[in-house]
Amino acid sequence: MLDLASRGTMDHCNTKLSLNASRRNVMHPVLKFGIALLVTLAFFLFWDRAEIASFRATAYNNSGLAAKAKGDLDRAFTDFNEAIRLDPLNTAAFINRGNTYQAKRDLDRAIADYNEAIRLRPRSATAHYNRGNAFSSKGDFESAIADYNQVIRLHPKHAPGFANRGRTFFYAGSFAQARADFKQALTLDSKDAYAALWLDLAERRDNLPSQLP
Repeated sequence: MLDLASRGTMDHCNTKLSLNASRRNVMHPVLKFGIALLVTLAFFLFWDRAEIASFRATAYNNSGLAAKAKGDLDRAFTDFNEAIRLDPLNTAAFINRGNTYQAKRDLDRAIADYNEAIRLRPRSATAHYNRGNAFSSKGDFESAIADYNQVIRLHPKHAPGFANRGRTFFYAGSFAQARADFKQALTLDSKDAYAALWLDLAERRDNLPSQLP
């Protein structure tokens, strides 16, 4: 049997062993802080690069819009190309470059850019609307109407979508459907003089009397 002194010595040794084991399992505070700092710096380094690229892409996109508004299409292309290089997921840059191609009557490249914008954002009414315009200009009325249908599904009160679908029906010789779309466009935007004129043309083609004063 152990006496009290021996038992005290053993308890002391067990306590020291337990403390040493605990110290081995606990990371030194300085080391813990260093690791946390490195992880944080790495996160912000990569996050900042992505954010900076996104901001720069937006700036180039806006610069391209300004150049296009001034009629400087070459400068606009340069800026939109750079915006897409910096941020390949920039839907707006693809749409705006497509619009610039369309302004130059390069309809196939315009449609290619709208295709990419729709791939990135399938519910982009703007991309569908602009691609519909390009298809209509090419004489591909079926594809144009499909895009305008999508625009109207996404935005049932989109007056230009009805007006442009009406024009496409008119070009395709479907005057009754054209009239219906022009009427709906005027219901949504009563000040659209072009829709009123196109409605009159569609009515004349169907041998109906003019309703214009």
